[in-house]
Amino acid sequence: MKEGGSIVILLIGELGSGKTLFTHGFFTGLGYRETDFRGSPSFVIVQEYNGCIPFYHIDLYRLKTVEGIEEFFEKEGIIVCEWGEKIENMVTFLWKIEFTISNDKRIIKIA
Repeated sequence: MKEGGSIVILLIGELGSGKTLFTHGFFTGLGYRETDFRGSPSFVIVQEYNGCIPFYHIDLYRLKTVEGIEEFFEKEGIIVCEWGEKIENMVTFLWKIEFTISNDKRIIKIA
């Protein structure tokens, strides 16, 4: 991770497709305790976690406009953003992960 920068991961998919579950797994994979995960920040928009790697979980589902959210993308750390299609053209991202449900199976496409 470069100085003063962030790693941004955009999660795209319909409700119930696995975005929050993926984020939880990613969070614990970074060494955070599973019990520290606070779930989807649908109502608070951003959950901030301070560990050896700062972690920001953003959920844009309820936002009609994304004005003001840019400040989080200037922080150093890892940012996982649900409903990332809303900011796809505004930020530089490392990965875009698309979640779909087909025949009761979840399909994950990483680009």
